[in-house]
Amino acid sequence: MPRPLRVDMPGALYYVTSKAMEGVTLFQTPEDYQAYLALLHEGQARHGVKLFAYVLLPDQLHLCFELPQGTAISTVMHALNTRYTKYVARRDGRSGHVFQQRFRLTLIEKAPHLLDTVAGLHRLPQRLGLSDHALSYAWSNIGEYCGEAQTRRPEVQEVLALLQAAAQGMDYCAYVQALPANVLEAFDAHRQQHVVGSEAFVARVRAEQRKAAVAPEMAAMAAPATPIAAPAAVTTTPGRVRRWQPALVGALAVSLMTVSTAGVIAKKKGSDKRKRPAPTAYAEAPGTGTASLATYAPAVTLAGSEWALQIKPMYVNGAAPIQQDELHFDLKQVSSALLQAQGFTPSNYSLTSDANGVVLWETMQTGPRDEVICWRGEWDGEVMRGVMTRQAPGQVASNYAFVGTKQVGQGTRSET
Repeated sequence: MPRPLRVDMPGALYYVTSKAMEGVTLFQTPEDYQAYLALLHEGQARHGVKLFAYVLLPDQLHLCFELPQGTAISTVMHALNTRYTKYVARRDGRSGHVFQQRFRLTLIEKAPHLLDTVAGLHRLPQRLGLSDHALSYAWSNIGEYCGEAQTRRPEVQEVLALLQAAAQGMDYCAYVQALPANVLEAFDAHRQQHVVGSEAFVARVRAEQRKAAVAPEMAAMAAPATPIAAPAAVTTTPGRVRRWQPALVGALAVSLMTVSTAGVIAKKKGSDKRKRPAPTAYAEAPGTGTASLATYAPAVTLAGSEWALQIKPMYVNGAAPIQQDELHFDLKQVSSALLQAQGFTPSNYSLTSDANGVVLWETMQTGPRDEVICWRGEWDGEVMRGVMTRQAPGQVASNYAFVGTKQVGQGTRSET
Protein backbone atom coordinates (compact mmCIF):
# COMPACT_ATOMS: atom_id res chain seq x y z
CA MET A 1 0.00 0.00 0.00
CA PRO A 2 1.52 3.38 -0.97
CA ARG A 3 2.32 5.67 1.91
CA PRO A 4 3.45 9.28 2.23
CA LEU A 5 7.01 10.13 3.12
CA ARG A 6 7.82 10.50 6.81
CA VAL A 7 7.41 14.27 6.89
CA ASP A 8 8.05 16.50 9.90
CA MET A 9 4.67 18.03 10.81
CA PRO A 10 4.66 19.99 14.10
CA GLY A 11 1.18 20.13 15.60
CA ALA A 12 0.05 16.90 13.92
CA LEU A 13 -0.84 13.63 15.61
CA TYR A 14 1.27 10.63 14.66
CA TYR A 15 -0.77 7.42 14.84
CA VAL A 16 1.72 4.58 14.56
CA THR A 17 1.05 0.85 14.25
CA SER A 18 3.67 -1.91 14.33
CA LYS A 19 2.73 -5.55 13.79
CA ALA A 20 4.64 -8.73 14.55
CA MET A 21 6.06 -10.97 11.87
CA GLU A 22 4.09 -14.14 11.24
CA GLY A 23 4.94 -16.69 13.90
CA VAL A 24 6.20 -14.08 16.38
CA THR A 25 4.34 -13.01 19.52
CA LEU A 26 5.44 -9.56 20.61
CA PHE A 27 4.19 -9.82 24.18
CA GLN A 28 3.90 -13.19 25.93
CA THR A 29 4.18 -12.27 29.61
CA PRO A 30 3.62 -9.18 31.80
CA GLU A 31 7.40 -8.77 31.83
CA ASP A 32 7.36 -8.34 28.04
CA TYR A 33 4.79 -5.56 28.19
CA GLN A 34 6.70 -3.87 30.98
CA ALA A 35 9.96 -4.09 29.03
CA TYR A 36 8.42 -2.36 26.02
CA LEU A 37 6.82 0.33 28.17
CA ALA A 38 10.16 1.04 29.82
CA LEU A 39 11.72 1.55 26.38
CA LEU A 40 8.74 3.66 25.28
CA HIS A 41 8.93 6.01 28.26
CA GLU A 42 12.70 6.27 27.96
CA GLY A 43 12.37 7.26 24.30
CA GLN A 44 9.55 9.64 25.16
CA ALA A 45 11.79 11.48 27.62
CA ARG A 46 14.83 11.47 25.32
CA HIS A 47 13.04 12.88 22.28
CA GLY A 48 10.54 15.18 24.01
CA VAL A 49 7.58 13.23 22.65
CA LYS A 50 4.05 14.08 23.82
CA LEU A 51 2.58 10.62 24.31
CA PHE A 52 -1.22 10.82 24.33
CA ALA A 53 -2.17 7.15 24.19
CA TYR A 54 -0.84 3.66 23.74
CA VAL A 55 -2.34 0.17 23.49
CA LEU A 56 -0.13 -2.92 23.44
CA LEU A 57 -1.75 -6.06 21.99
CA PRO A 58 -0.16 -9.52 21.85
CA ASP A 59 0.80 -9.23 18.18
CA GLN A 60 0.77 -5.49 17.54
CA LEU A 61 1.05 -2.08 19.17
CA HIS A 62 -0.68 1.25 18.66
CA LEU A 63 0.80 4.62 19.66
CA CYS A 64 -0.56 8.16 19.37
CA PHE A 65 1.77 11.06 20.01
CA GLU A 66 2.97 14.48 18.91
CA LEU A 67 6.58 15.24 18.02
CA PRO A 68 8.57 18.41 18.71
CA GLN A 69 9.79 20.28 15.66
CA GLY A 70 12.96 18.81 14.20
CA THR A 71 12.36 15.30 15.57
CA ALA A 72 11.77 12.68 12.88
CA ILE A 73 9.24 9.91 13.40
CA SER A 74 11.64 7.32 11.98
CA THR A 75 14.31 8.32 14.50
CA VAL A 76 11.92 7.62 17.37
CA MET A 77 10.40 4.39 16.03
CA HIS A 78 13.59 2.83 14.67
CA ALA A 79 15.32 3.25 18.03
CA LEU A 80 12.30 1.90 19.91
CA ASN A 81 11.55 -1.12 17.74
CA THR A 82 15.21 -2.01 17.23
CA ARG A 83 15.78 -2.16 20.98
CA TYR A 84 12.68 -4.28 21.51
CA THR A 85 13.76 -6.58 18.67
CA LYS A 86 16.96 -7.23 20.61
CA TYR A 87 14.88 -7.97 23.70
CA VAL A 88 12.76 -10.55 21.82
CA ALA A 89 15.92 -12.07 20.33
CA ARG A 90 17.28 -12.66 23.83
CA ARG A 91 13.90 -13.91 25.07
CA ASP A 92 13.35 -16.42 22.28
CA GLY A 93 16.94 -17.26 21.41
CA ARG A 94 16.31 -16.23 17.83
CA SER A 95 17.61 -13.77 15.27
CA GLY A 96 16.00 -11.87 12.45
CA HIS A 97 13.08 -9.51 12.15
CA VAL A 98 10.38 -9.21 14.80
CA PHE A 99 8.19 -6.52 13.22
CA GLN A 100 6.58 -6.61 9.77
CA GLN A 101 8.74 -4.32 7.65
CA ARG A 102 8.41 -0.72 8.81
CA PHE A 103 5.80 0.78 11.07
CA ARG A 104 2.60 2.15 9.56
CA LEU A 105 1.91 5.84 10.03
CA THR A 106 -1.22 7.99 9.82
CA LEU A 107 -0.82 11.76 10.10
CA ILE A 108 -3.90 13.29 11.75
CA GLU A 109 -4.85 16.93 12.10
CA LYS A 110 -4.80 17.43 15.84
CA ALA A 111 -7.31 20.19 16.51
CA PRO A 112 -10.56 18.45 15.55
CA HIS A 113 -9.50 14.82 16.03
CA LEU A 114 -7.43 14.53 19.23
CA LEU A 115 -10.19 13.56 21.68
CA ASP A 116 -11.89 10.92 19.53
CA THR A 117 -8.59 9.46 18.28
CA VAL A 118 -7.37 8.89 21.84
CA ALA A 119 -10.79 7.60 22.98
CA GLY A 120 -11.08 5.29 19.96
CA LEU A 121 -7.63 3.89 20.63
CA HIS A 122 -8.47 3.19 24.29
CA ARG A 123 -11.68 1.41 23.23
CA LEU A 124 -9.80 -0.90 20.85
CA PRO A 125 -8.99 -3.81 23.25
CA GLN A 126 -12.64 -4.12 24.22
CA ARG A 127 -13.77 -4.10 20.61
CA LEU A 128 -11.26 -6.86 19.84
CA GLY A 129 -12.64 -8.99 22.65
CA LEU A 130 -9.54 -8.74 24.84
CA SER A 131 -11.39 -7.19 27.78
CA ASP A 132 -14.93 -6.68 29.04
CA HIS A 133 -14.37 -2.98 29.63
CA ALA A 134 -11.87 -0.49 28.23
CA LEU A 135 -10.60 0.36 31.72
CA SER A 136 -9.98 -3.30 32.60
CA TYR A 137 -7.35 -3.78 29.89
CA ALA A 138 -3.99 -3.62 31.65
CA TRP A 139 -1.73 -2.65 28.76
CA SER A 140 -3.04 0.76 27.74
CA ASN A 141 -2.73 4.12 29.47
CA ILE A 142 -6.47 4.71 29.84
CA GLY A 143 -5.96 4.65 33.61
CA GLU A 144 -4.19 8.01 33.39
CA TYR A 145 -7.44 9.55 32.19
CA CYS A 146 -9.95 7.94 34.55
CA GLY A 147 -10.78 8.55 38.19
CA GLU A 148 -9.42 11.15 40.55
CA ALA A 149 -5.81 12.24 40.25
CA GLN A 150 -3.84 14.99 41.97
CA THR A 151 -1.47 15.46 39.06
CA ARG A 152 -1.71 14.45 35.43
CA ARG A 153 0.72 14.78 32.54
CA PRO A 154 0.09 17.82 30.29
CA GLU A 155 -0.96 15.55 27.40
CA VAL A 156 -3.67 13.96 29.56
CA GLN A 157 -4.88 17.35 30.77
CA GLU A 158 -5.08 18.54 27.17
CA VAL A 159 -7.40 15.69 26.19
CA LEU A 160 -9.57 16.02 29.30
CA ALA A 161 -9.95 19.75 28.67
CA LEU A 162 -11.38 18.92 25.24
CA LEU A 163 -13.78 16.46 26.85
CA GLN A 164 -15.04 19.06 29.33
CA ALA A 165 -15.56 21.53 26.50
CA ALA A 166 -17.58 18.92 24.59
CA ALA A 167 -19.44 17.32 27.51
CA GLN A 168 -18.96 19.19 30.76
CA GLY A 169 -18.87 16.98 33.85
CA MET A 170 -18.61 13.71 31.91
CA ASP A 171 -16.11 11.10 33.10
CA TYR A 172 -13.56 10.04 30.49
CA CYS A 173 -14.17 6.31 30.93
CA ALA A 174 -17.90 6.85 30.51
CA TYR A 175 -17.16 8.84 27.36
CA VAL A 176 -15.03 6.00 25.92
CA GLN A 177 -17.72 3.41 26.68
CA ALA A 178 -20.42 5.60 25.12
CA LEU A 179 -18.63 6.35 21.83
CA PRO A 180 -21.33 6.16 19.14
CA ALA A 181 -21.03 3.86 16.14
CA ASN A 182 -20.29 6.67 13.69
CA VAL A 183 -17.30 7.85 15.78
CA LEU A 184 -15.91 4.32 15.95
CA GLU A 185 -16.41 3.89 12.20
CA ALA A 186 -14.58 7.15 11.55
CA PHE A 187 -11.75 6.01 13.84
CA ASP A 188 -11.42 2.77 11.88
CA ALA A 189 -11.47 4.64 8.57
CA HIS A 190 -8.79 7.09 9.73
CA ARG A 191 -6.43 4.27 10.66
CA GLN A 192 -6.53 3.01 7.06
CA GLN A 193 -5.56 6.38 5.60
CA HIS A 194 -2.18 8.08 5.44
CA VAL A 195 -3.37 11.64 6.07
CA VAL A 196 -6.53 12.73 7.89
CA GLY A 197 -7.73 16.30 8.18
CA SER A 198 -9.02 19.35 6.38
CA GLU A 199 -8.00 20.19 2.83
CA ALA A 200 -5.66 22.86 4.22
CA PHE A 201 -3.93 20.29 6.42
CA VAL A 202 -3.61 17.79 3.58
CA ALA A 203 -2.17 20.57 1.40
CA ARG A 204 0.49 21.22 4.07
CA VAL A 205 1.45 17.57 4.04
CA ARG A 206 1.57 17.57 0.26
CA ALA A 207 3.84 20.64 0.29
CA GLU A 208 6.22 18.92 2.71
CA GLN A 209 6.33 15.88 0.44
CA ARG A 210 7.28 18.03 -2.50
CA LYS A 211 10.17 19.50 -0.54
CA ALA A 212 11.58 16.17 0.53
CA ALA A 213 12.03 12.99 -1.44
CA VAL A 214 13.92 11.69 1.57
CA ALA A 215 12.54 11.81 5.12
CA PRO A 216 13.87 14.34 7.70
CA GLU A 217 15.94 11.77 9.58
CA MET A 218 18.48 12.02 6.74
CA ALA A 219 19.18 15.68 7.58
CA ALA A 220 22.50 15.36 9.46
CA MET A 221 24.52 15.79 6.28
CA ALA A 222 27.26 17.85 7.92
CA ALA A 223 28.38 14.97 10.17
CA PRO A 224 31.77 13.44 9.32
CA ALA A 225 31.10 10.31 7.32
CA THR A 226 32.58 6.92 8.21
CA PRO A 227 33.70 5.24 4.97
CA ILE A 228 32.22 1.81 4.37
CA ALA A 229 34.86 -0.89 4.61
CA ALA A 230 34.47 -2.33 1.13
CA PRO A 231 35.60 -5.86 0.24
CA ALA A 232 38.53 -6.24 -2.13
CA ALA A 233 36.18 -6.85 -5.04
CA VAL A 234 32.46 -6.92 -5.58
CA THR A 235 31.24 -10.44 -6.28
CA THR A 236 29.74 -10.87 -9.72
CA THR A 237 28.01 -13.71 -11.47
CA PRO A 238 30.59 -15.95 -13.25
CA GLY A 239 30.90 -15.20 -16.92
CA ARG A 240 29.39 -11.73 -16.68
CA VAL A 241 31.55 -8.65 -17.19
CA ARG A 242 30.60 -5.47 -15.33
CA ARG A 243 31.09 -2.37 -17.46
CA TRP A 244 31.13 0.94 -15.59
CA GLN A 245 29.99 3.75 -17.80
CA PRO A 246 32.42 6.70 -17.89
CA ALA A 247 29.50 9.10 -17.43
CA LEU A 248 28.66 7.54 -14.05
CA VAL A 249 31.21 9.61 -12.12
CA GLY A 250 29.78 12.77 -13.65
CA ALA A 251 26.27 11.61 -12.83
CA LEU A 252 27.35 11.11 -9.22
CA ALA A 253 28.67 14.66 -9.06
CA VAL A 254 25.33 15.95 -10.35
CA SER A 255 23.52 13.76 -7.82
CA LEU A 256 25.58 15.16 -4.94
CA MET A 257 24.91 18.74 -6.06
CA THR A 258 21.17 18.09 -6.11
CA VAL A 259 21.05 16.69 -2.59
CA SER A 260 20.56 19.55 -0.13
CA THR A 261 21.83 19.67 3.46
CA ALA A 262 18.32 18.70 4.54
CA GLY A 263 18.68 15.37 2.77
CA VAL A 264 16.39 16.29 -0.12
CA ILE A 265 16.95 14.78 -3.54
CA ALA A 266 15.74 17.41 -5.96
CA LYS A 267 15.49 17.15 -9.74
CA LYS A 268 16.92 19.93 -11.87
CA LYS A 269 14.06 21.89 -13.39
CA GLY A 270 13.18 20.61 -16.81
CA SER A 271 15.47 17.56 -16.62
CA ASP A 272 12.70 14.98 -16.35
CA LYS A 273 11.17 14.35 -19.77
CA ARG A 274 8.85 11.58 -18.71
CA LYS A 275 5.13 12.03 -19.08
CA ARG A 276 3.64 13.08 -15.75
CA PRO A 277 0.24 12.00 -14.46
CA ALA A 278 -2.49 14.45 -13.70
CA PRO A 279 -2.09 16.35 -10.39
CA THR A 280 -3.00 14.39 -7.26
CA ALA A 281 -6.62 14.92 -6.30
CA TYR A 282 -8.14 15.13 -2.87
CA ALA A 283 -10.64 12.42 -2.04
CA GLU A 284 -13.38 12.70 0.51
CA ALA A 285 -13.23 9.82 2.98
CA PRO A 286 -16.71 8.23 3.04
CA GLY A 287 -18.73 9.30 6.03
CA THR A 288 -15.86 11.19 7.71
CA GLY A 289 -16.08 14.69 6.26
CA THR A 290 -12.29 14.76 6.00
CA ALA A 291 -9.98 14.84 3.03
CA SER A 292 -7.41 12.13 2.39
CA LEU A 293 -4.32 12.23 0.22
CA ALA A 294 -4.84 10.28 -3.02
CA THR A 295 -1.42 8.95 -4.05
CA TYR A 296 -0.50 8.13 -7.64
CA ALA A 297 0.47 4.46 -7.86
CA PRO A 298 2.18 3.44 -11.14
CA ALA A 299 2.53 -0.21 -12.11
CA VAL A 300 6.16 -0.87 -11.17
CA THR A 301 8.47 -3.72 -10.33
CA LEU A 302 12.16 -3.95 -9.51
CA ALA A 303 12.06 -7.74 -9.18
CA GLY A 304 14.89 -9.51 -10.96
CA SER A 305 16.95 -6.39 -11.60
CA GLU A 306 20.58 -5.71 -10.66
CA TRP A 307 22.14 -2.27 -10.33
CA ALA A 308 25.78 -1.19 -10.34
CA LEU A 309 26.23 1.67 -7.86
CA GLN A 310 28.84 4.21 -6.95
CA ILE A 311 28.61 5.48 -3.37
CA LYS A 312 30.23 8.61 -1.98
CA PRO A 313 30.24 9.97 1.60
CA MET A 314 28.41 13.28 1.79
CA TYR A 315 31.19 15.53 3.10
CA VAL A 316 30.57 19.26 3.25
CA ASN A 317 34.05 20.08 1.94
CA GLY A 318 36.85 18.13 0.35
CA ALA A 319 37.07 15.00 -1.73
CA ALA A 320 35.75 11.65 -0.58
CA PRO A 321 36.46 8.12 -1.79
CA ILE A 322 33.98 6.55 -4.19
CA GLN A 323 33.05 2.92 -3.55
CA GLN A 324 31.36 0.42 -5.81
CA ASP A 325 28.43 -1.80 -4.92
CA GLU A 326 25.76 -3.96 -6.52
CA LEU A 327 22.10 -4.12 -5.54
CA HIS A 328 20.01 -7.16 -6.42
CA PHE A 329 16.20 -7.05 -6.19
CA ASP A 330 14.07 -10.17 -6.08
CA LEU A 331 10.30 -10.25 -5.68
CA LYS A 332 10.35 -9.15 -2.04
CA GLN A 333 13.92 -8.45 -0.91
CA VAL A 334 16.94 -6.38 -1.86
CA SER A 335 20.57 -7.26 -1.10
CA SER A 336 23.80 -5.28 -1.27
CA ALA A 337 26.99 -7.13 -2.27
CA LEU A 338 29.07 -4.62 -0.34
CA LEU A 339 27.05 -4.96 2.86
CA GLN A 340 26.47 -8.70 2.66
CA ALA A 341 30.24 -9.10 2.84
CA GLN A 342 30.02 -7.28 6.19
CA GLY A 343 27.25 -9.47 7.59
CA PHE A 344 24.16 -7.44 6.66
CA THR A 345 21.21 -9.60 5.62
CA PRO A 346 18.84 -8.96 2.69
CA SER A 347 15.73 -7.01 3.66
CA ASN A 348 12.21 -6.40 2.42
CA TYR A 349 11.75 -3.24 0.37
CA SER A 350 8.76 -1.12 -0.51
CA LEU A 351 7.84 0.84 -3.64
CA THR A 352 5.80 4.01 -3.54
CA SER A 353 5.39 7.20 -5.56
CA ASP A 354 5.21 10.87 -4.79
CA ALA A 355 2.54 13.33 -5.90
CA ASN A 356 4.33 13.74 -9.25
CA GLY A 357 4.48 10.02 -9.97
CA VAL A 358 8.20 9.65 -9.26
CA VAL A 359 8.85 6.09 -8.11
CA LEU A 360 10.71 5.69 -4.82
CA TRP A 361 11.95 2.61 -2.99
CA GLU A 362 13.17 2.22 0.57
CA THR A 363 14.45 -0.42 2.96
CA MET A 364 16.23 -0.83 6.28
CA GLN A 365 19.01 -3.37 6.89
CA THR A 366 20.45 -4.50 10.22
CA GLY A 367 24.06 -5.54 10.73
CA PRO A 368 25.72 -7.99 13.11
CA ARG A 369 26.66 -5.25 15.63
CA ASP A 370 23.21 -3.66 15.69
CA GLU A 371 24.16 -1.20 12.98
CA VAL A 372 21.22 0.08 10.97
CA ILE A 373 21.39 1.18 7.34
CA CYS A 374 18.49 2.95 5.63
CA TRP A 375 18.31 3.20 1.84
CA ARG A 376 16.00 5.58 0.01
CA GLY A 377 16.29 5.67 -3.74
CA GLU A 378 14.61 7.27 -6.72
CA TRP A 379 14.18 5.11 -9.80
CA ASP A 380 14.21 6.82 -13.16
CA GLY A 381 14.24 4.26 -15.97
CA GLU A 382 17.81 3.02 -16.37
CA VAL A 383 19.19 5.30 -13.63
CA MET A 384 18.85 5.06 -9.86
CA ARG A 385 20.01 7.65 -7.34
CA GLY A 386 19.41 8.29 -3.68
CA VAL A 387 20.76 8.57 -0.16
CA MET A 388 21.94 5.93 2.31
CA THR A 389 22.31 6.50 6.06
CA ARG A 390 24.40 4.29 8.32
CA GLN A 391 24.22 4.46 12.11
CA ALA A 392 25.94 2.37 14.77
CA PRO A 393 24.67 2.32 18.37
CA GLY A 394 25.76 5.45 20.23
CA GLN A 395 27.28 7.10 17.14
CA VAL A 396 26.27 9.95 14.86
CA ALA A 397 24.70 8.82 11.60
CA SER A 398 26.84 8.92 8.45
CA ASN A 399 25.25 9.80 5.13
CA TYR A 400 26.11 8.77 1.58
CA ALA A 401 24.83 9.62 -1.88
CA PHE A 402 24.60 6.87 -4.47
CA VAL A 403 23.94 6.70 -8.19
CA GLY A 404 23.84 3.67 -10.44
CA THR A 405 22.79 2.10 -13.70
CA LYS A 406 20.78 -1.04 -14.37
CA GLN A 407 22.97 -3.96 -15.45
CA VAL A 408 20.43 -6.73 -16.03
CA GLY A 409 16.93 -7.64 -14.99
CA GLN A 410 13.26 -7.12 -15.50
CA GLY A 411 12.71 -3.91 -13.51
CA THR A 412 9.94 -2.08 -15.38
CA ARG A 413 7.53 0.76 -14.89
CA SER A 414 4.42 1.79 -16.76
CA GLU A 415 2.22 4.80 -16.17
CA THR A 416 -1.47 4.48 -16.72
